[in-house]
Amino acid sequence: MLIEKPLVSSRITVRNYQKSDLPYLTAMWFDKENGKYMSDPTVEYVDSDFQKALDSLEDSQTDII
Repeated sequence: MLIEKPLVSSRITVRNYQKSDLPYLTAMWFDKENGKYMSDPTVEYVDSDFQKALDSLEDSQTDII
């Protein structure tokens, strides 16, 4: 889903993903403790296809429902 204009409140901002978000997100996704509750692989098991998907997140036109 592409958001034309960010939704901003005093406690949260909802906006489109940006490539600059990737280091923060992968640190959270690949964290050993968080990883127990998420479906993403741990950093040791990231293959080239998964890395390619991460690198192209900003270009994705997929709607999330």
